[in-house]
Amino acid sequence: MEDIGTSVIVILVTAQVITGIFLFTNKTKKANDEALAKLAEQHDWGYEQIAENLAWGSKFSGKNWELITESRSIGQESDSGSSNIHQTTIWRAELPLPARYSFWVGPRLAGGSTFSMSFASQIAGMLGSSKMPPANLVEMDSGILDLSKRYVLLAAPDMDPAVIRMSTVPRNLLEWTDDFRPLVIVTSNSVEITINNQQLKKQLEIERLVKLGEAVLSIVQ
Repeated sequence: MEDIGTSVIVILVTAQVITGIFLFTNKTKKANDEALAKLAEQHDWGYEQIAENLAWGSKFSGKNWELITESRSIGQESDSGSSNIHQTTIWRAELPLPARYSFWVGPRLAGGSTFSMSFASQIAGMLGSSKMPPANLVEMDSGILDLSKRYVLLAAPDMDPAVIRMSTVPRNLLEWTDDFRPLVIVTSNSVEITINNQQLKKQLEIERLVKLGEAVLSIVQ
C-alpha cells in the first residue's frame, strides 16, 4: 500500500510539473506573439502567425518584401541522430527592375575557406537556399578587414566592391553573431537573405534583418 501511495504522489507531482511547463510555454508564446504583432504595427508591416500542422512561426510583409521565420517538422525519427525540427528564416524581395548588381555575401567558414563556385553551392544548401551561384561570379575583397574575416563577397568582375563598402550593409552584417550569420543573394530579379537553422523570434533580430534587406535593396535598385 505504501508503494501504491508513493506512486500516486509521484504521478500527481509529475502531472503538476507537466501542466506548469505547458502553461508557462503557452504564456511565453502568447506574450512573444503579441510583442511581434505590436512590432509590426509600429512599423506598419503586415503580420500573421504561421500555425499549420507541421509548421509554426511568423510572417511579416512590407511594401515590396516578405519575411518568414518558422520551425517545420521534417518527419525524421527523433532517434536518427538529428533533430526532426528544421528552423529557418528567409527575407525576400522581388525586384520591379533588374538589379544593377548581382552578388553573394556568405559566411566564411572555419579555416578561411575560399568561397569558390562549388563552395558557394555547398553554402547555399547548408543555409537553406535553393539558388545556385552564376558561373561568372568571383571572390572580391570588400576592403573591410573585419567583414572579410567573417564573410565572403562573390560578385561579377565588373562590380566595384566599394558599392557595398560605402553602404550600411557591412555594418549590419557585422552585428550578427557567428551562429546567425546570414547568406545574402542578389540575382537580376530578386534579393534573398537566409538564416538557416534559426527561427528569429526577438524583436531586435527581426528589425535587424529587415534593415539589412532594405540596405541591400538601396544599392541594387
